[in-house]
Amino acid sequence: MAMGVATLTLTVASLLATDWPLVALAGAFAAVSHAVVAPSARACRRCARLVLIL
Repeated sequence: MAMGVATLTLTVASLLATDWPLVALAGAFAAVSHAVVAPSARACRRCARLVLIL
């Protein structure tokens, strides 16, 4: 959900910004970095739950 809100916010900001390509680039960078980090964060949470169960 947070990624959706961030995408919407950056879209509106890029429409209102004078230097909209820079804001659009920031949005693309945020989306790509999220896609790279999210799987490892999910795996880390799964491992942490496993330790708590054991």
